Amino acid sequence: MKMKREDILLLLVFLLFVQGYFFRNVFPALLAALILIYLIYLRVEFSPRIESESAIDRKLKDGARVKTRLRVKNLGNKRLKIEVLENLPAGFKADKASLFLSAREVKEVEYFITPVRGIFKIKGPRIRAKDLREFYCKDFMPDPKSEKEVEVYPNLDKIKEETEAEQTHKFTEVYQTFFGLQTVEIDSL
Repeated sequence: MKMKREDILLLLVFLLFVQGYFFRNVFPALLAALILIYLIYLRVEFSPRIESESAIDRKLKDGARVKTRLRVKNLGNKRLKIEVLENLPAGFKADKASLFLSAREVKEVEYFITPVRGIFKIKGPRIRAKDLREFYCKDFMPDPKSEKEVEVYPNLDKIKEETEAEQTHKFTEVYQTFFGLQTVEIDSL
Protein backbone atom coordinates (compact mmCIF):
# COMPACT_ATOMS: atom_id res chain seq x y z
CA MET A 1 0.00 0.00 0.00
CA LYS A 2 1.44 3.33 -1.08
CA MET A 3 0.85 6.28 1.23
CA LYS A 4 0.03 9.57 -0.39
CA ARG A 5 1.27 12.89 0.88
CA GLU A 6 -2.18 13.69 2.21
CA ASP A 7 -2.18 10.48 4.26
CA ILE A 8 1.16 11.36 5.81
CA LEU A 9 -0.08 14.83 6.77
CA LEU A 10 -3.27 13.38 8.25
CA LEU A 11 -1.17 10.97 10.29
CA LEU A 12 0.90 13.95 11.47
CA VAL A 13 -2.30 15.80 12.44
CA PHE A 14 -3.47 12.81 14.47
CA LEU A 15 -0.11 12.47 16.22
CA LEU A 16 -0.01 16.19 17.02
CA PHE A 17 -3.50 15.99 18.56
CA VAL A 18 -2.41 12.98 20.63
CA GLN A 19 0.75 14.78 21.71
CA GLY A 20 -1.24 17.85 22.71
CA TYR A 21 -3.64 15.70 24.72
CA PHE A 22 -1.01 13.66 26.56
CA PHE A 23 1.34 16.54 27.33
CA ARG A 24 -1.53 18.95 28.03
CA ASN A 25 -0.06 21.43 25.59
CA VAL A 26 -2.15 23.52 23.25
CA PHE A 27 0.52 24.28 20.62
CA PRO A 28 0.65 20.81 18.96
CA ALA A 29 -3.16 20.82 18.79
CA LEU A 30 -3.14 24.30 17.19
CA LEU A 31 -0.54 23.21 14.65
CA ALA A 32 -2.61 20.09 13.88
CA ALA A 33 -5.73 22.23 13.41
CA LEU A 34 -3.86 24.56 11.03
CA ILE A 35 -2.56 21.65 8.96
CA LEU A 36 -6.06 20.14 8.84
CA ILE A 37 -7.58 23.46 7.70
CA TYR A 38 -4.86 23.74 5.04
CA LEU A 39 -5.66 20.23 3.72
CA ILE A 40 -9.39 20.96 3.63
CA TYR A 41 -8.72 24.21 1.76
CA LEU A 42 -6.57 22.41 -0.83
CA ARG A 43 -9.17 19.69 -1.36
CA VAL A 44 -12.03 22.17 -1.82
CA GLU A 45 -9.88 24.34 -4.09
CA PHE A 46 -8.89 21.45 -6.41
CA SER A 47 -11.47 21.11 -9.17
CA PRO A 48 -9.71 20.79 -12.52
CA ARG A 49 -11.45 20.82 -15.88
CA ILE A 50 -9.55 19.81 -18.99
CA GLU A 51 -10.23 19.46 -22.69
CA SER A 52 -7.91 17.47 -24.97
CA GLU A 53 -7.51 16.37 -28.57
CA SER A 54 -4.95 13.91 -29.90
CA ALA A 55 -3.63 13.50 -33.44
CA ILE A 56 -1.91 10.38 -34.80
CA ASP A 57 -1.35 9.16 -38.35
CA ARG A 58 -3.64 6.38 -39.57
CA LYS A 59 -0.91 4.47 -41.45
CA LEU A 60 2.25 3.60 -39.53
CA LYS A 61 5.37 1.44 -39.97
CA ASP A 62 6.19 -1.43 -37.65
CA GLY A 63 8.88 -0.51 -35.11
CA ALA A 64 9.27 3.08 -36.39
CA ARG A 65 8.81 5.86 -33.84
CA VAL A 66 5.78 8.00 -34.66
CA LYS A 67 5.27 11.55 -33.45
CA THR A 68 1.93 12.04 -31.70
CA ARG A 69 0.48 15.45 -30.89
CA LEU A 70 -1.84 16.21 -28.02
CA ARG A 71 -3.52 19.57 -27.52
CA VAL A 72 -4.56 20.18 -23.91
CA LYS A 73 -6.63 23.08 -22.61
CA ASN A 74 -7.00 23.99 -18.93
CA LEU A 75 -10.55 25.26 -18.39
CA GLY A 76 -10.01 25.87 -14.66
CA ASN A 77 -8.60 28.82 -12.75
CA LYS A 78 -5.58 27.08 -11.19
CA ARG A 79 -2.20 26.03 -12.54
CA LEU A 80 -1.96 22.25 -13.05
CA LYS A 81 0.61 19.57 -13.73
CA ILE A 82 -0.58 17.31 -16.55
CA GLU A 83 0.58 13.73 -17.21
CA VAL A 84 -0.31 11.85 -20.39
CA LEU A 85 -1.10 8.16 -19.86
CA GLU A 86 -1.55 6.30 -23.14
CA ASN A 87 -4.11 3.49 -23.55
CA LEU A 88 -2.22 1.46 -26.13
CA PRO A 89 -2.61 -2.13 -27.39
CA ALA A 90 -0.13 -4.77 -26.24
CA GLY A 91 3.33 -4.41 -27.76
CA PHE A 92 3.09 -0.67 -28.33
CA LYS A 93 5.52 1.60 -26.48
CA ALA A 94 5.01 5.27 -25.66
CA ASP A 95 7.21 7.99 -24.22
CA LYS A 96 6.07 9.67 -21.04
CA ALA A 97 4.81 13.18 -21.52
CA SER A 98 4.03 15.80 -18.91
CA LEU A 99 3.59 19.55 -18.85
CA PHE A 100 2.43 22.46 -16.70
CA LEU A 101 -0.68 24.44 -17.66
CA SER A 102 -1.59 27.84 -16.30
CA ALA A 103 -5.21 28.91 -15.90
CA ARG A 104 -7.09 29.01 -19.23
CA GLU A 105 -3.92 28.05 -21.13
CA VAL A 106 -3.75 25.84 -24.22
CA LYS A 107 -0.59 23.85 -24.96
CA GLU A 108 0.41 21.22 -27.46
CA VAL A 109 2.73 18.40 -26.43
CA GLU A 110 4.51 16.02 -28.78
CA TYR A 111 5.70 12.54 -27.81
CA PHE A 112 6.61 9.34 -29.61
CA ILE A 113 4.85 5.98 -29.96
CA THR A 114 6.48 2.81 -31.29
CA PRO A 115 3.82 0.52 -32.86
CA VAL A 116 3.78 -3.19 -33.75
CA ARG A 117 2.37 -4.78 -36.89
CA GLY A 118 -1.41 -5.14 -37.28
CA ILE A 119 -4.67 -3.21 -37.37
CA PHE A 120 -5.66 -1.61 -34.06
CA LYS A 121 -8.24 0.69 -32.58
CA ILE A 122 -6.53 3.31 -30.44
CA LYS A 123 -8.36 5.52 -27.98
CA GLY A 124 -7.14 8.93 -27.00
CA PRO A 125 -4.82 9.12 -24.00
CA ARG A 126 -5.97 9.35 -20.41
CA ILE A 127 -5.02 12.71 -18.88
CA ARG A 128 -4.04 12.96 -15.21
CA ALA A 129 -4.31 16.47 -13.74
CA LYS A 130 -2.46 17.16 -10.49
CA ASP A 131 -2.19 20.21 -8.32
CA LEU A 132 1.30 21.71 -8.11
CA ARG A 133 1.95 20.19 -4.69
CA GLU A 134 0.83 16.79 -6.05
CA PHE A 135 -1.55 16.20 -3.14
CA TYR A 136 -4.57 15.58 -5.34
CA CYS A 137 -5.08 14.26 -8.84
CA LYS A 138 -7.98 13.60 -11.15
CA ASP A 139 -8.02 11.37 -14.24
CA PHE A 140 -9.84 12.41 -17.39
CA MET A 141 -10.82 9.46 -19.53
CA PRO A 142 -10.73 9.74 -23.34
CA ASP A 143 -13.91 10.46 -25.23
CA PRO A 144 -15.35 7.24 -26.76
CA LYS A 145 -15.58 9.14 -30.05
CA SER A 146 -11.81 9.64 -30.04
CA GLU A 147 -11.19 6.00 -31.01
CA LYS A 148 -9.22 5.76 -34.28
CA GLU A 149 -8.38 2.76 -36.41
CA VAL A 150 -4.67 2.54 -37.16
CA GLU A 151 -2.97 0.24 -39.66
CA VAL A 152 0.64 -0.68 -38.93
CA TYR A 153 2.45 -1.94 -42.00
CA PRO A 154 5.62 -4.06 -41.98
CA ASN A 155 8.81 -2.01 -42.06
CA LEU A 156 10.89 -3.19 -45.05
CA ASP A 157 14.19 -2.01 -43.54
CA LYS A 158 13.51 -4.03 -40.38
CA ILE A 159 12.61 -7.13 -42.44
CA LYS A 160 15.87 -6.81 -44.44
CA GLU A 161 17.90 -6.56 -41.23
CA GLU A 162 16.17 -9.62 -39.77
CA THR A 163 16.77 -11.71 -42.92
CA GLU A 164 20.44 -10.68 -43.10
CA ALA A 165 20.91 -11.60 -39.44
CA GLU A 166 19.12 -14.91 -40.02
CA GLN A 167 21.26 -15.69 -43.09
CA THR A 168 24.44 -14.98 -41.13
CA HIS A 169 23.23 -17.27 -38.33
CA LYS A 170 22.40 -20.06 -40.82
CA PHE A 171 25.81 -19.66 -42.49
CA THR A 172 27.61 -20.11 -39.16
CA GLU A 173 25.52 -23.21 -38.37
CA VAL A 174 26.32 -24.76 -41.78
CA TYR A 175 30.02 -23.92 -41.38
CA GLN A 176 30.13 -25.52 -37.96
CA THR A 177 28.39 -28.72 -39.11
CA PHE A 178 30.57 -29.22 -42.23
CA PHE A 179 33.96 -28.18 -40.89
CA GLY A 180 33.54 -29.05 -37.24
CA LEU A 181 33.47 -26.78 -34.25
CA GLN A 182 36.84 -25.15 -33.79
CA THR A 183 37.34 -22.54 -31.18
CA VAL A 184 40.38 -20.67 -29.95
CA GLU A 185 40.54 -22.81 -26.81
CA ILE A 186 40.69 -26.09 -28.78
CA ASP A 187 43.27 -24.75 -31.27
CA SER A 188 45.57 -23.61 -28.47
CA LEU A 189 45.79 -27.14 -26.96
